[in-house]
Amino acid sequence: MLIYEKNDIQINELHRGRGYFESRPLEEFLSLIHNKIKFKEFSKLAKKYYFDKLGMSPSKVPDSKFIDLYNFFGGENNVYRPKELTKYDSLTGFAYYLGNKLFKLNSGGMGLNYFVTKGSDKDFYFFDPIFEIFVGKISTYKANIKGNSLSVQTSAAERKLIGMGYGLKMYLSILENCDYLMSSSVLFTGSFRIWAKVLPKYCKVWYKDSSMDTGKSKIDFVLISPEEDFKKTGKDIDYFVASIYHKKI
Repeated sequence: MLIYEKNDIQINELHRGRGYFESRPLEEFLSLIHNKIKFKEFSKLAKKYYFDKLGMSPSKVPDSKFIDLYNFFGGENNVYRPKELTKYDSLTGFAYYLGNKLFKLNSGGMGLNYFVTKGSDKDFYFFDPIFEIFVGKISTYKANIKGNSLSVQTSAAERKLIGMGYGLKMYLSILENCDYLMSSSVLFTGSFRIWAKVLPKYCKVWYKDSSMDTGKSKIDFVLISPEEDFKKTGKDIDYFVASIYHKKI
């Protein structure tokens, strides 16, 4: 995945993951739907979408297909996948339809709609209301910085949407919801680029200077200039912090 962060190891400098990490945010959302509603409600919504919205013929899609689709959402082992209902374009559109029907979607300033799960650990699920598709997911937890701050645990945009600017929109949408957003200490290629070179053009972004940990620097957080080429490597950085509301940490 282009956009990925994972915070599962303890290190004193930012780790640059090689390549891209494979993630399946759409499957995670479908599993969430399976756990949220029973088959009876699911079947009504599915028929409304596939018959009324997509124009499929009820005579060609028996109820057994929707049972298979519901089980497919649940990710059961060796489950039959109804191909006519799980083509990617149809499935991502159905995910948007379900998100719009079952959750209260917020409208972000970057043009994405999203909903947030409750609790100290918050999952953000994103949708494009113009194209009516599922976009991706960012998982966060409460960060120990200042005010209402969050730290990114994992972040992933749908693979087919790579390079279309959705990663930036997802991050900025979360930044609208908190004082500060902190990166993971493990960043793969796309995430590192967003934090170091893209986000600074839209908001304040600092990196935690790792030399501060050894007493070689008196500066804790260094503000990134969007006009300068960022040349720091992982060994120079503990993590990144961004804010659209504050000019200093």
